[in-house]
Amino acid sequence: MKKLFVDKDIRKAETLAAEFYTDRAFWDLSKEKIFASTWQFVGDTDSIRVSGQLLPHTLLEGFLDEPILFARDKDDTIHCMSNVCTHRGNILVESPCIENSLRCRYHGRRFRLNGKFESMPEFEGVENFPSAKDDLARVPFELWSKLIFASVKPAIALDQSIGEMKKRLDFLPLQEFKCDPVRSRDYLVKCHWALYCENYLEGFHIPYIHRD
Repeated sequence: MKKLFVDKDIRKAETLAAEFYTDRAFWDLSKEKIFASTWQFVGDTDSIRVSGQLLPHTLLEGFLDEPILFARDKDDTIHCMSNVCTHRGNILVESPCIENSLRCRYHGRRFRLNGKFESMPEFEGVENFPSAKDDLARVPFELWSKLIFASVKPAIALDQSIGEMKKRLDFLPLQEFKCDPVRSRDYLVKCHWALYCENYLEGFHIPYIHRD
């Protein structure tokens, strides 16, 4: 795989090599180096307001495809964990619901709302069981007011990532914001993610494409 170099001096910088957009190795590497290590917006706390509420989510569906689960326990604490059973990899929660605990439909393995392993049928007397690896893996998450962000393995804290944006938008009453599904739109853009970002971040095309 060809190495890429981007000069910090923008006067010397060049467009990324074509291989970055066409080589599958770069595509796979970007998952690990960029998207798995950065914070992704999930939603807001309005969707997980009451005790026992469960909110399944796929982190960057179609790309990372990481199944995660948010749960609010009886102590009013929000937890984020893997939505995959630690026994045979079955998805635990398919859709939002309210439960007192988590139970896998495959073999009946049960977990508390904080992801801690609780029980499993027919496993009485098994030595060295349960262990920490039987608990659901915790997934890092942080809040900006009521907005939820999660990451597979964040390289930096959320505040380091969006600190400047928070300063500039601290006048907004985010806690009062409500999602209006009617105003939501999905757009399918058939291009490489980096090409889309590059086009969005530069304004050279505006007088030509958006002149009207």
